[in-house]
Amino acid sequence: MGIFRIALRAAFYYNIGHTADFSHSKATAKKNNNMRRFCLNRHGAAMNGIFLDFSVRRLGLKELWTLKWHRNYNTTNLWTKAGGAHPSDWPEWMRNFKDY
Repeated sequence: MGIFRIALRAAFYYNIGHTADFSHSKATAKKNNNMRRFCLNRHGAAMNGIFLDFSVRRLGLKELWTLKWHRNYNTTNLWTKAGGAHPSDWPEWMRNFKDY
């Protein structure tokens, strides 16, 4: 909780609720591909994140899967290095982006 809850949380809940938790399986992730609303390659493989402590920082697109989106969100899910993700698991346009 706290600092890792970004200000976009309200939009996240409104648009996709808790369905963006990709920790179940990569097959489920492809079916429930709701992170696409935030994962847009507009700023060189990154986006700007605004946090509840009013700080702003650059977030790598793959880093989105490591943020604590809600209380039960698994930050070491299958889409992170800690969860065993490999570059070949990502869509082709994201394979060369930095892994988190």
